[in-house]
Amino acid sequence: MRLTEIFFGKEFRTYLKADEPETRGLLTFLFIGRKATFKSPYPAKIAASKLKARIIESPLFFRQFLSEDAMLGKASVDRVRLVWLRRGVRNSFNPIFIGRFKDAQTGSELEGVYRLPRTITGFTCLWFSGIFLGTILFLTVVFSDGGLKALRFPLVLGPLLFVLFAGLMIAGGIGLVAFAKRVAKDSFRNMSEAISKSIG
Repeated sequence: MRLTEIFFGKEFRTYLKADEPETRGLLTFLFIGRKATFKSPYPAKIAASKLKARIIESPLFFRQFLSEDAMLGKASVDRVRLVWLRRGVRNSFNPIFIGRFKDAQTGSELEGVYRLPRTITGFTCLWFSGIFLGTILFLTVVFSDGGLKALRFPLVLGPLLFVLFAGLMIAGGIGLVAFAKRVAKDSFRNMSEAISKSIG
């Protein structure tokens, strides 16, 4: 029996399945996002009202105990900002959809992008930049006159321990983002389906 079978239910384990390594496309997931366009046979104003009726109007990342999966946010012709929340799943790396409606030759289109909240992107940048700056500071101290002696580290053990610690921190950060990206796949799919059904 695998560890995921011990700690997670069958439904949650399905989120962990992937067709490709989740370390692929991490920079796009963190900084760029995924563009999306949804077509509607209705004019922009009507399509926006139909989408508004489908969502729970609430501040994004509203932490309530949902009885079922739900799409939260705000929707108008000029501004759409949505997040998909799963019941019982709290993922800070959950992508949000930001876009706007525009009229087309036949009906309208909702153009936007799925991306991470800026606070999460900023936190991730701080995480890795902190590791980088810490490494530079440590190496500066180590290779200064009497650096290792002042730290009371053996000549080889000190740098090795630090490299191990920095490696674990980097691997942990990458692993966390990769895991969040895999779990977020369900949010991409469900929110896209909900938007299409609402304005279609």
